[in-house]
Amino acid sequence: MPTRNVTDFYRNDNSATLRNVAEHDVGQRIRVSRRDGWNAGVWATIAMVIASRNRLCWLVEYGNGSTDVVPIFGNPDHFDLAQ
Repeated sequence: MPTRNVTDFYRNDNSATLRNVAEHDVGQRIRVSRRDGWNAGVWATIAMVIASRNRLCWLVEYGNGSTDVVPIFGNPDHFDLAQ
């Protein structure tokens, strides 16, 4: 499965377009490859789009009850979306 990372290419669009791009994947399954290894390889569900530190992020929920905030644009970590 290819790794998908939304790039800064979308930053040239207005904020409404960015939010639409971000909201498109709400409800999808996601696996984040974090540099710190936390929950590595564990699938989560994208619950909603939130703002954190002045950028759009996904709030993701893991099956074990933990949550995480995943930056969507300009994210140094990589993530896979289930197809």
